[in-house]
Amino acid sequence: MNKDKETNFCHNCSTDDSDHNCHKEHHHNKSEKNIHLNSHTKSHCSCHCNHNNHHNHACGCGHEHEEKSKADILRYIISGILVIIALIITDFVYISKALMIAASVLCGYKILWQGLKSILKFKFDENTLMAIASLSASIMGDFVEGYMIVLLFSIGEHMEDYAIKKSNKRIESLIYLTDEYTFDENGIKIDAKSIKKGNKFVVHPGDRVCTDATILCGYTTFDTSGITGETIPAEKTEGDKIISGYINTGSAVTCIADTDYSDSTVSKIKEYVSEASKLKSAPEKFITKFAKIYTPAIIICALMLGLSLSIFSITSTSEAIRRALTFMIASCPCALVISIPLSYYASIGTSCKNGILVKGAAHLNTVAKADTVVFDKTGTITEGTLKISEIICLKNNSEEEIIAYAKALEVHSSHPIAQAICKYPCLIQYTATEVKEAFGKGIEGIVNGKKVSLGNSKLNSNEANSNSDGLVLTIDSIDKAVIKLSDTIKNGTYDIIQQLHQNKIKNIYVLSGDSSRNVNELMKNLPNVCGKGDLLPHDKAEIIENLQKNHKVIYVGDGVNDAPALAIADFSIAVGSGSALALETGDASLISHSLKPVVSLLKIAKCTLSTVYINIVFSLLVKAVVLVLSVFGIAPIWLGLLSDVGVLILAVINSMSILYKKF
Repeated sequence: MNKDKETNFCHNCSTDDSDHNCHKEHHHNKSEKNIHLNSHTKSHCSCHCNHNNHHNHACGCGHEHEEKSKADILRYIISGILVIIALIITDFVYISKALMIAASVLCGYKILWQGLKSILKFKFDENTLMAIASLSASIMGDFVEGYMIVLLFSIGEHMEDYAIKKSNKRIESLIYLTDEYTFDENGIKIDAKSIKKGNKFVVHPGDRVCTDATILCGYTTFDTSGITGETIPAEKTEGDKIISGYINTGSAVTCIADTDYSDSTVSKIKEYVSEASKLKSAPEKFITKFAKIYTPAIIICALMLGLSLSIFSITSTSEAIRRALTFMIASCPCALVISIPLSYYASIGTSCKNGILVKGAAHLNTVAKADTVVFDKTGTITEGTLKISEIICLKNNSEEEIIAYAKALEVHSSHPIAQAICKYPCLIQYTATEVKEAFGKGIEGIVNGKKVSLGNSKLNSNEANSNSDGLVLTIDSIDKAVIKLSDTIKNGTYDIIQQLHQNKIKNIYVLSGDSSRNVNELMKNLPNVCGKGDLLPHDKAEIIENLQKNHKVIYVGDGVNDAPALAIADFSIAVGSGSALALETGDASLISHSLKPVVSLLKIAKCTLSTVYINIVFSLLVKAVVLVLSVFGIAPIWLGLLSDVGVLILAVINSMSILYKKF
């Protein structure tokens, strides 16, 4: 089949230049709905052929494809009728031959024309091979075989088109996740792409959220499966964050945009999918280099085979030509050149569906071979939100009083610890004055005429602090209570750890800047996981470097302090709710807070690599058998063609199966 068409997933351009600007236009105009899904894949084609006449995607709507398909089917029917008539009137030799030639030209004029143009330009491709084979068979008087070559090849092309079109539709359904319009507070319909950060809009039942936002008013449930892969509806109310692409399945809610439409999660998904496969995987690089010299080599080998058989009188000249033609047809590499890029492209789309955005197909091989996963703790393994876990009163004070004193101080701070204490319910209210916050130590001030402090051992180097992993509250330099805070492990983390082990991940680490005591406490709930605390950003990077000496390492993190580790790991995943620097540095991004997509990505990567290897081995094995048979004259021309078209179809189906598997 056409090696350009094999991976031409662009629905916006009909150009055949591998350096065309379609991608750039779509990249800079994110508001365009029909993005350039796979502009990079033009570079995968190494056959140097021009297929504009075959595969013009300018329409982008499918109508042109349907009209062409109907016209092609009509051509095949008419050509078939001509062949039948020619076979019936064989007594009228010249008329019969003329009808056979007319049938071949009508059925395969595109292939013949492209092949002839390629020969004149000394750019050899599959059209060249088929044109040579069909013309040679006809010249030898085998008009039926000449016709069957172009007919079966054309049918194979249409089946290839169908497979790729189905693949496109499947992937497009993953990324067209927002409506074209939404409604403002007054119920006026507005263009979703015009939404800016801070704008208010209403999401009605059945509508998709157009940009990442916070609910201002209302309560509802959302279908998040298109974004996170989760099938259970998510309940959301005032103050909750929602992500673009969520579908409202409850009642109308008023929201305020957290991002511009162009910076929303769905926009990032579109951008990642359009750019994802720029980085070629190792098999793709091999196939690209391989195809550049393979097609000319086929023609030379076939020519040498035919000449050798004829010159050394091993067989007749006509039989030598027939064997050479069979050899040439069976050698076509289309199954490899088409199925390998399609496998990786399908994997990128499937990853999006499962809640993780991968920035390049090249990374999938690394993920498939990884044996070590390293997690950041706060915000990755844990929720990243501190909560008071225990209050230990040391004197005759009630918990209510202790919290009242603590809240009086912490209300003046924006530290996460302060926020956790201020959220704790308390009926007593005190007011603090002369409040001073000591960075990295704690806070102190005057409450009810008493000097009150709350902090760690750096603020109060007393006995209670030296023996505690919490914050000590002192009143007039007397220890009154210890307040312990903790971060809760994300739901399902234990199961995810187990699944990682089941998917051949031998080593799992948790690295944190938190105290070793807190990290060790957390590890009690996560068996077979090694935790390390009191780490600075460069400490994490050094640990990753040491692990890389013997392992392939995946790092998962969310904070600015994770950027060095994310940058140095073999493959890095940024948690979607994390810092902008982490998201920019990571090789992939999680759309939701859940770590489940990490396991899904491992399965997808392993499945992709397995699919690619199966296609390569199967294709080469079948072709090797047919090539040997063709040399000895056992394989007829139609078997050589079947080994090309048939293997292609099976390889494409195998590649497409990635889109429909559950991970």
